[in-house]
Amino acid sequence: MLVHGLWYGVAAMWPLARSLQRHGCSVSRFGYASVGGDWEHNVAALLQHLEQQLEQSPDQYLHIVAHSLGGLLALAALARQDHASASVAQLLMLGTPLRGSVSAQRLLRSGLSARMLGHSGQVLSLGLAELVPVVARHCRLVMIAGNKPFGLGRLLADLDGDHDGTVAVAETAHPALHEHLLLPVSHTGLLLSPAVRHRIVRSLWHEAAKPLP
Repeated sequence: MLVHGLWYGVAAMWPLARSLQRHGCSVSRFGYASVGGDWEHNVAALLQHLEQQLEQSPDQYLHIVAHSLGGLLALAALARQDHASASVAQLLMLGTPLRGSVSAQRLLRSGLSARMLGHSGQVLSLGLAELVPVVARHCRLVMIAGNKPFGLGRLLADLDGDHDGTVAVAETAHPALHEHLLLPVSHTGLLLSPAVRHRIVRSLWHEAAKPLP
């Protein structure tokens, strides 16, 4: 299952979906209103979509690949539903600000949040680091972060250390993650890079991607 990030929409996940399908994966894409939609509504809608996927394939484990805000949305959904969390073998997050985004915080302070971040502004600014160990008990968590500093975020805030132009690498890190990978790509490049797609496919088919005992 593919979950897009802020501003992108389901179309942004099409290149990744096509690549995964070529490798024999059955792919669904979940779309939601990342700016205008209510956060609680989006979490509930993702849970419903997840349950539908599990009903269609009750004997198979599901993998979720989520970009940026989508990773926070997936974490929130999996933390609320033990059955869903236990049935998801792996959550791969692409540039997700687990610890909160300095860029989002800057937008909130500037008063632009209602127009640019909408209802997602608060969760993007604070992150959901506290949910990572909760979900990690049932589901393998992998983060792929970028360190190519090209993106809107660098114009909005001083990002410390390595960053992908929007999200700092440090914002994607957490000790409860099972794996944290760093690649020379930008925030948008996480969706377009062949190297990222290769690592996703490798993680999906690798022995380590099997459900945790």
